[in-house]
Amino acid sequence: MVTSHETVNALLAFAAATKTLLQDAGTPEIIRDKLARLAAELRDELSGDKARQVDGAEAEAVINSFLPTVLQSPPQPGGEIPSGGP
Repeated sequence: MVTSHETVNALLAFAAATKTLLQDAGTPEIIRDKLARLAAELRDELSGDKARQVDGAEAEAVINSFLPTVLQSPPQPGGEIPSGGP
């Protein structure tokens, strides 16, 4: 299958717009839900290697999101990392 440059450009723009909409707290919930569901369905169609890459990137992003909290917290006795929960 040969994909045109226009299609590739449209998908790149759609991916960037989707990321922005999912990150924006002002995006209506129904739009966020539909975009998240579409992304999940597309992820399910990835090959094993690509799916693992996506899983790894997602895990890295989640873990990195905790870094500011950890860096701002005072050191814990025994070098324990403070929990982010209640």
